[in-house]
Amino acid sequence: MAISVKNSGLGVIGPVSWGFHLCLLYRTREDLLEILLPYVKAGLDENDLVIWITDDPLPQKDLENILQLEIPNFAEVTESGQLQLYSTPEWYFPQGEFNFQVVDRRWQEKEKEALERGFNGLRVTGNVSKIPSQVWPQLQAYEERIHASIGQSKMIAICQYDLNLCSAEQIVDILQHHPHGLLKQKNKWVKFESPVSQFFALKLEERERLFASLVRSSHAGVLIVDDQYRFIFVNDELCRMLGCEREEIIGRDFRDFLDEESRRLVANRYLRRQRGEDVPPRYEFNILRRDGHKRRVEIISNVVKDSQGKPQTVAQLLDITDKKRAEQALAESEAYYQSIFENAHDAIIIFEPQEEIILDANPRACELYGLPREEFIGRSLQEFSKDPSRGRKYIKKTLETGTLRELQTIHVRPDGQEMILEVNAAVINYKGQLAIISIHRDITDRIRTRQALEEERAFLNELFEATPSAIVMTDNQRKVLRINQEFSRLFGFTPEEAVGRKIEELVVSQEEIERLREKIERKLIRGKSIVYEAVRKTKKGKIIDVQVTVTPIVVEGKLRGYYKLYQNISQRKRAERRLRESLKEKTVLLQEIHHRVKNNMQLIASLLRLQASRSQNEEYRRLVEVGYQRIRSMALVHESLYQMENLARIDFADYTDRLVNHLYA
Repeated sequence: MAISVKNSGLGVIGPVSWGFHLCLLYRTREDLLEILLPYVKAGLDENDLVIWITDDPLPQKDLENILQLEIPNFAEVTESGQLQLYSTPEWYFPQGEFNFQVVDRRWQEKEKEALERGFNGLRVTGNVSKIPSQVWPQLQAYEERIHASIGQSKMIAICQYDLNLCSAEQIVDILQHHPHGLLKQKNKWVKFESPVSQFFALKLEERERLFASLVRSSHAGVLIVDDQYRFIFVNDELCRMLGCEREEIIGRDFRDFLDEESRRLVANRYLRRQRGEDVPPRYEFNILRRDGHKRRVEIISNVVKDSQGKPQTVAQLLDITDKKRAEQALAESEAYYQSIFENAHDAIIIFEPQEEIILDANPRACELYGLPREEFIGRSLQEFSKDPSRGRKYIKKTLETGTLRELQTIHVRPDGQEMILEVNAAVINYKGQLAIISIHRDITDRIRTRQALEEERAFLNELFEATPSAIVMTDNQRKVLRINQEFSRLFGFTPEEAVGRKIEELVVSQEEIERLREKIERKLIRGKSIVYEAVRKTKKGKIIDVQVTVTPIVVEGKLRGYYKLYQNISQRKRAERRLRESLKEKTVLLQEIHHRVKNNMQLIASLLRLQASRSQNEEYRRLVEVGYQRIRSMALVHESLYQMENLARIDFADYTDRLVNHLYA
């Protein structure tokens, strides 16, 4: 087959050719992503059909979410089949059991598919770390077959092995069937070549040094215990975990480093394993450090026989104390946030962004939309949106930026009632899938109240400006805050000239200030409006008569300012002055008339009396007396009318009594 140079995507590896076969010895999820992401991206760029088989610590759902962020056209390459993702059980156990011939045949079919569809070849990576120990021999037979055949195919492969799970024997098996390997040492990836022939050509001492290096660099504590529970080998990491020197551990009983509960658990499993029973190789217990601190560990163990046929236990210990604490903290955090979720006053909805299908909702959300939870979950938010296309636009924006803040939108409840919502959203990972958490706050009443206030404010503003009275609004220090058009017309000040100055400085003379201040302020302090008449000056110094209405502005019991209304009463005052002058003139005239009439009547009456006194004729004297009395009556009428304050109403009864008394007195 012609050699074709391929970009591995890995600087530590460089270019490779078809048939490249490498084992990746990793310890963490980050190790996997650091190597496999560039490896896969390079395959997509080179038009390879790429297959990624994944398992813990990188489950398929997590991997899909990561790739959606890392590969811009993720949806396109998965839909076209150029990138295919499988879980380890799905690929290696298609019928519930591992059959290396079936798996090998699947690879041949995938290679054929790649070439028929126009791809350059097949680029694969698979994780087989958690394949059960009883299947290990079949797995190695499968690896041997792949190693023998891959050189004749258009295929390159990276096999993933977790160093935390592999025993020393298994590492030997791995190296036998992979000509190339990657291992991280001191935070740096190291490539090593391990052809089978070269490996077994090494001297025993060199092979031992290689395995010793792997054991020493392991993040796990490695130990070997004999059939009497005694340590016969420990690595540096185990010494660090126990807080002891190697000399303090070798030869001691393994159970000395366990708490009471763990001692019984480990002893029971140890005996069962020594008897050859099927015991799960992985479980958890507690160890005691020399300083008395307790640590939680996970053990992975296998039983082997020494040269004399005696059973020995080879095991790795992983310190999972921090992991357990983190899990507990996570559980507490989840409980805390679940409590917030369930009891929040705002509606909280979690939905997937493609079809906006609701995945979860809190009680307030169900109440807001008027649906029970079992009916609400599973429906699309598009059903409730008044403008779904606008909603899609903002979902796209949320996916691009990660968050959305204070969007106002309108949703419609099933009963037809419209709601104005304020929406805040963020992208989250919900149970392994990409989702959006959206917080909905019903602001319908707030918006309608605001609209009503704005309408009322506009009305009051129009009323303020259009009223025929001059109006000024001041603060509680009487500094002008606002004036209306009539104020400007009456006094001649523009808003720019008036605002910020005290009203007294603008329109009140100093004498008027001193005269009215105490009287007015005493009333205003009691929170009552007052009305009074005063004189005010205009900008040009003209004095005008005004009627002033002062109304205090009191908010929550505190004086905030004043409204002052001015009505120009100059014309009325002039008319009143003219009327008073006219009345005064009439009064003088009336007094003069009264005086003259009174004197004349008195003269006539006196002359009649004199004439009567000179006559001896009784009839004549009687007639003269009658004339005299009539003149007296006329004088009385005139006097009464002159003394009356209201000529529109005459008390006739009083007048008659006075007349009778006068005539017959």
